[in-house]
Order: sequence, then structure tokens, then C-alpha cells
Amino acid sequence: MSISFVAVSSVVTVASGNITLVEPAGCQDGDLLLACITYRDSVGFAMASGWTLIAAENTGNSTSNGSTDVASGLMAYKIRSGAASGEVFTRTGGDLGYGRIIAYRGVDQINPLDVSVSRTLTANSTTVVTSGGFSTAQANELLVMSGHNCSGSNPFASAEKANTDPTTGWTERADSGTTTGADGGLMISDLMLPGGG
Repeated sequence: MSISFVAVSSVVTVASGNITLVEPAGCQDGDLLLACITYRDSVGFAMASGWTLIAAENTGNSTSNGSTDVASGLMAYKIRSGAASGEVFTRTGGDLGYGRIIAYRGVDQINPLDVSVSRTLTANSTTVVTSGGFSTAQANELLVMSGHNCSGSNPFASAEKANTDPTTGWTERADSGTTTGADGGLMISDLMLPGGG
């Protein structure tokens, strides 16, 4: 069975504290659910019940002057087993929290995660973000990229999405921002990698 995109949820915004994400419509038991959360400040989230953290970058801040802004972000997963009315990711304080759940069908339900990498740039960096290198274990694996930034009005401009378009195989599934708190943006894209490596 091949892996397929199911849906992405509406975005949830909180000014501080816990965030409760809701799965997108059309999910079934056995689907892979990925939670992607952008947040400002270095106060990290504890995982909702049944979720496994893939990666978290808790080096952000809550400044909003444009020259020193840095966003934090996380991605976590679970295999769906019974509908849930809300997935509560908890934290004490912090600034903005902004997140979604994206769902996929046809994944390995026993070992859904092969490998992960994460990167954080400094404020106002003009460096192109790269994966830093990794290899997948087999052919036809799903790659999911979650980007987090500090801009609420234009979260991910076309230059920032240069590698997230159909011509290179990437499909953008979500791209939005908010001016709540210290501002933040979230972008989610995916790619089916036809060969391993």
C-alpha cells in the first residue's frame, strides 16, 4: 500500500501556555498524525498523551524587533487509534503557540519514523537551510518538512519556499502566520522519495 496524504487541520493559535490541536477531517485508525507547532520563547511543550517527539528546537525568543527574532518549533507523531476531541500539548508560560496536525495513510504502523534532522538559524540569517544530510532506509519513503519562523504577515515568501514546489517533488500542504504575541509562521510540505538513500 502506498503512502497518501489525508488532510491537514485548521490552525490553532494561543497567546501563551497549552495548545490543543484537533485532528483533520477524514482520519481513520492506523493513520500517521504529525503535530507541527511553532512557538516563541524557549519554553518547550510536553507531549500530549500517546505522542512521540520527533524533534524540538527550544532556542527561540519572544522579541519582536525584527533583528533578533528566533522561532522555536517541534514535530511529533502518533498512529491514530480512536478519534480524539483534542490533543493537549502542555507548557508553563511562553509566548505564541501556533500549530496544526497533518495526516497520512498507508504508513508503517509499527516503525513509522526512519530518520529525522532539525536545524535552527540565527536571527536575520541569510543562510539557506539544508537537511545536513541523511539517508532513508528504503525506497518510497515519505519526507515531511515543517518550517517555523517569526513573521506573521508573510510567513514563508517564495524565496523561502524555493524547494517546496511540485517541480522539485515537494508539495506545500500549509503556509500561514499570525501576529499574535511575538508573531509566528508555520509551513508544512511533503515529498514521496522514490528511491532510498
